[in-house]
Amino acid sequence: MDVNKDMKCAAACGVAPAAQDNQSLPPKLFGMFKDNFMNIAMVEAAHRSDGCAQLVALEEWFDKTLARVTAPALQDVAGEPVRGGAAPVATLPERLTLIGNTTLTGFNLKALMGRLNAVWFDGEINEEQRKTVAAFASVYLLYTKVLGRGVPVSWLAYVMATAYHETAGTMEPIEEYGHGKGKEYGNPDKETGETYYGRGYVQITWKKNYTRAQGVVVNPETLSKDVPFVEEPGYALVPFFAAQIALGGMVHGWFTGRNLADYLTSEKTDYVNARRIINGTDKAQLIAGYAGEVEAAIRFALGHHIQRDTVKKGSYGDDVRELQLMLEIGPDALLGDETEKAIRSFQGVYGLSVDGICGAETWAALDEFVYSIPRPCVAQ
Repeated sequence: MDVNKDMKCAAACGVAPAAQDNQSLPPKLFGMFKDNFMNIAMVEAAHRSDGCAQLVALEEWFDKTLARVTAPALQDVAGEPVRGGAAPVATLPERLTLIGNTTLTGFNLKALMGRLNAVWFDGEINEEQRKTVAAFASVYLLYTKVLGRGVPVSWLAYVMATAYHETAGTMEPIEEYGHGKGKEYGNPDKETGETYYGRGYVQITWKKNYTRAQGVVVNPETLSKDVPFVEEPGYALVPFFAAQIALGGMVHGWFTGRNLADYLTSEKTDYVNARRIINGTDKAQLIAGYAGEVEAAIRFALGHHIQRDTVKKGSYGDDVRELQLMLEIGPDALLGDETEKAIRSFQGVYGLSVDGICGAETWAALDEFVYSIPRPCVAQ
């Protein structure tokens, strides 16, 4: 078997795993990264005339490789460092922003995207917003499934809600306006020549905080904390790294001395006062609302069925908007004639009672059809 030739097939979509001479991965870990890469490849292939053919080639390469990999010297997904080489990852830092779609890890990225598209992005989620949502999901999967770290859903939810607020909904890591002009940290460092002004979802400033980031951010290529933020502070703008900085800073209390564990525990979920981690109580209620929305979406992605309203003609709101997205109708959030007709059509095709009302049974069928989430078992 010509491994180099097979690697070229994977590289055709721009997402080839790094070559690993005489190295291999645990099948479970390799399978997880297969799904990650296929997710990246689908995004890339959408812009290529030969995209379908390249996806097939990439799928075949992974399947052939998975069939022969064995790794008795490597630890499975249990938190131990992977010895003998890095796990395969995308070759460019920006590729890392899209890792995260896999059913093998029990996380449904499509469900997360669909729900947040309805409740946060008015049904018009753009590519940068997709990258950021996927980046946060990727960090969660890396920490919990690969490194074996405990990250409560409430922590992930509040960090994402904070990023959503601080970026005014764009979900793009941003540079500080003026690049710190007139402030001490806005002057080039004498040793590195770099300027440590604010970057990311939550603006980290000062060289000491970039050093802190270097001590918490995990590079998925090496599974080590070796991203050189001090030498290259621009890495703080890469979504996958910016998400880790936001999480790490809020876990360790970099910003105000308060941290996530002060407000979000197994006994309490105080999203309102959690704002003190970043900025007193400014917009605390608003951000708490965002956190509740994204927590529900994350739990949905983890396999928990979400509570939605029963909607019918004349209903309005985020649930209607998600319904319209699922039925591929313009998402104006108002259930009118077109949406009612589409509900009836779906119900008829799916063997449901045809009444034009989207209740629990129709929602469950839609979740199964659109997100591949099995319907709840009903006792006979």
